[in-house]
Formats: sequence, structure tokens, C-alpha cells
Amino acid sequence: MMRSFLRIGPVGLLVVLALGAVPAQADLRLPAVFGDNMVLQRDMTVPVWGWAKPGGSVTVSIAGQSQTATADAGGRWMVKLSPLHVGPPLEMVVREDRQSLTLKNILVGEVWLCSGQSNMYLGVRFFANAAKEIQAANHPDLRLFSVQGTGSDTPQTDCHGHWVPCSPQVIPDFSATAYYFGRDLQQALGVPVGIICSAWNGAYIESWLSLPALKTDPDYPIMEARWEKALAHAPAAMAEYRKKLAAYKIALAQARQDKKPLPRAPYPPYTTPTPEEDQGIIDQTVEHYPIAHPAALFNGLIAPLIPTAIRGIVWYQGESNFYRAVQYGRLLPLLIRDWRSRWGEGDLPFIYVQIPNMGRYNVKPPPPPGQDWWAELRDAQRAGLAEPRTAMVVTTDLGNGDIHPTNKQGVGARLELTALGMVYGKSVVYRSPMYASWQVKGHQACVTFDTYGSTLQTTDQGPVTGFAIAGADQKFIWAHAEIDGPCVRVWSDKVPQPAAVRYGWSAAGNLVNAAGLPASPFRTDDWPVLSSKNR
Repeated sequence: MMRSFLRIGPVGLLVVLALGAVPAQADLRLPAVFGDNMVLQRDMTVPVWGWAKPGGSVTVSIAGQSQTATADAGGRWMVKLSPLHVGPPLEMVVREDRQSLTLKNILVGEVWLCSGQSNMYLGVRFFANAAKEIQAANHPDLRLFSVQGTGSDTPQTDCHGHWVPCSPQVIPDFSATAYYFGRDLQQALGVPVGIICSAWNGAYIESWLSLPALKTDPDYPIMEARWEKALAHAPAAMAEYRKKLAAYKIALAQARQDKKPLPRAPYPPYTTPTPEEDQGIIDQTVEHYPIAHPAALFNGLIAPLIPTAIRGIVWYQGESNFYRAVQYGRLLPLLIRDWRSRWGEGDLPFIYVQIPNMGRYNVKPPPPPGQDWWAELRDAQRAGLAEPRTAMVVTTDLGNGDIHPTNKQGVGARLELTALGMVYGKSVVYRSPMYASWQVKGHQACVTFDTYGSTLQTTDQGPVTGFAIAGADQKFIWAHAEIDGPCVRVWSDKVPQPAAVRYGWSAAGNLVNAAGLPASPFRTDDWPVLSSKNR
């Protein structure tokens, strides 16, 4: 039932319009992700593809090697370059018959894809020390590509965007999280780094999954029905959208005639479900982003990048799914497997950020450790760690009570530290303490952590805070806690027989490792939570 966009556009048509006129099949062309100033992934096979005359012979030459392919019946061709190595800037020449394309100022280094929603999408100018950071953002060996486009009902083959060297002129609106990660990584490795940012403000995780993957989840029909229901509640927005689309088509034709920059296509509307979705209530606030439609952003913003050679993926998303945390615990691992299978590079490194300390974290003094939507989502994000070669960056100490923490430098630094340790084999402590197991010893609970070679301590060397305990009545109260090696002993005189422990659930704790990385919030129980019924 992926007909929703067809009813409102269609978005498939919108993407073609937004990208401008599609060249005739006889024209030799490359997708936007290949261009001047790009970075090619070092030390691995590099696919290069594009379009030409069906049956035409295309040769790609760079750094002393040439690879040739024949365009298929649809005009698509692909070559695979032998591994390239860091060195001076290169030129790539692509030839077919009497046509040729030359790409200049190409560097070889490390390429990362950064994706997610607003905490990945928003630019440097929105966060801490923006003016100082922008002024200092002169890093010619850091190259940036921001994917432009919109959602689609079908997988697209191209997108808007172009590679640019990092400079104060381009960095204000480039993703702050992706920039600080890329900047720190480039400085640590001493090689060129390319960052491809494909993010969308407010996006749901189901928008980023491919349709075949989503259909393997038992809740897919519910996701699709939610979108259909949302559209039914937005007739006024639909009428306004069609009006804007008609005006856009006129403006597009005029811009082409005048040879001026093309206008951007209007976005189809969507309606945001509220936490009362399980009661059949829909918030009728209409926005203009295709972020709730299953697979839409995968189709429009990820599919055009596949199979670009990349070292790994950085993911920062989850806030829009906070009221469906239990479901998110399935969808995040599914997304990791889905993207890896499509890139075909095995267990492609996948690093993601746990959402910040917000929600009940902001209440002073902290409320009783009861139900908490945001805590449930943070806990559900741990499910991604079940997949190999993944790591979760914990940020509960970096937030300022805002859904968009201003300290994006700290987030970028931890992402870079994680990449250095997990991907590049540097001898650094990069993983936060993670809950491993627990057992009851008398009236105490002994909670064991994976410390990854480090030791547990508190941020202020004082008593451990942030732990809650409950008995069989499932009523949590704040507890005493003490570090005992890799174990934390948790107890309360009011709970003689512990049945469950939670940490960092509704208030920040102070448990860290020797490197100062905070322990991840968690729960030992599988009791029903607010999002248990939400699908």
C-alpha cells in the first residue's frame, strides 16, 4: 500500500522535478555523489557508476588505472576501482565514445555516512559557540556532501548535492554533529575525510528503512495504516499542497526558460501521531515533511547513495519514535541489518548516539522513578548493540535539558573516539559501561557491567546516584548503591526482596568509567511500560 505519495504528487514525480530534467539516455552522466572535490574511500574497492547510451562502453581512469564497463539496456553502468591510497589530489576521467567527464581535486581518505533526524540535521549555527566555530572551520582536507531531496514512494537513483571543501562559508548550515565528528576524525587520523550527511528534521525511523525490510516487521501494516489515517485527517493541507505544487511547476518552467536556479519542490504533508495513538487519537497538526511515510526517506535520500564506498555509518535518531520505544527496539537492529545488506560490505561499522537527557530529567528535585517515555526510548536503543560491530555513544551528561543539546562538540568528540577505537584499532577507552546482568543476594541486587577493560567510578567520587529498585509490586523507589569492582550493589530497606533495578531512568546518574564516559541508562525488568501497547 505504497500509494499514498501517488495520491499527493506523486513524490516520485516530485523528485524528478526537483532534480531537474533527466538527461537523455545517450548522455554520459554520473550521480551527484561523484563530483569535483569529493573524497574516495581508501584501501578498498570503490564502485563508480552512472548512465550512458545503452550498450555503450564506459571507461573510468584515475591514479594510473582504468576500468571499463558496458551500459545495460537502461543505460546504467558500473565499474569497480582497485583500492586507492592517500596521496595528492587526483583527477578522474570518465569516457564513452566521444563524450567525457573530468572530475577534479579528488582526495583519497576516509568516507562516512551520517544520518538521522534533527540532532543530525541541524547546522553548526544553531549550537554552542557557533560564531567561533564557524570562523575557525577552515579544513581543506575535510570534504562535505549534504544530500538534498525529498521522500519518494519508490527508490530513487540520484539526489541533489555537491562536494565542497570545509570552510567558514559552507559550515553554518552543515550538520553540527557530522561536522564535529568529521573534523575531529580528520585531525586524529591525519588523512582526508569525506562526510556524506543525509538527515531529515523530525524523521521517524520507519521512513529510513527500505520497504522490503519493513515488511518483515509485524507492525508494518499498522505503520502504513497510520500514514493513511494521517492523510485522511489533513484534507486542508492536501488542498494547500496541490496549490503549491501547481505554482511550483509554473515557477520551475520559468526558471528553466530564464536559466536561473531551480526552485525547490513543495513537500507533501504529514500528520504527527501523539502518544495516545493506541487510543485511536491523531494529532491533526500538519507539517510539511514526508517523514512519517514508511520507507520514504530511504527511497529518496539513502537509495541514491548505494553502493558508495564508505568506511562506516553514524546514526543519531529516535526522538520522533519516543512513544513507540518497544517497537523501536526491533526497528533499530532491523535498520542496521537492512543498510548493511544493501551496501554489501559485511558488518559495516555502525555507530549511533543515544538520545539526550530530557523529559523528566529536567524536573528538580527528580520525581519518583516511575513511567517515562524518554527513558523507554533510551533503553530501547541498547538493542542495536546486539548487532556485530556496533557502538552506542551515551550523551546523558552532555545535554542541557533540551531535545537538541547545544554541546554538539562533545557528541562529535565521542563519535570520533568511538571510531578510533572500534574501527581504526586505536588503544583508547571508547565504550561506556553497559549493563550486563544482575542477581539478588539477600536484600541487595548485584548489577554487573561490561566495563571493557576500564573501571567504574562516580563523576564526583561521591556516593553512586541514579539507581532505583522495586519489589514484586513493580513500584520503584530511589535506592542506595555502592561500587564493588565491576558490580554495583543496589538496595533499599523498603524493598527486602528486589525484583528489578533501573538506572538513569528519570534522573541522571553519576556512574562513569575511568575515561569519564557515562554508564548507559537501563532496566533489568521486562514489565509493561508506557509504550508497550503503542505500535
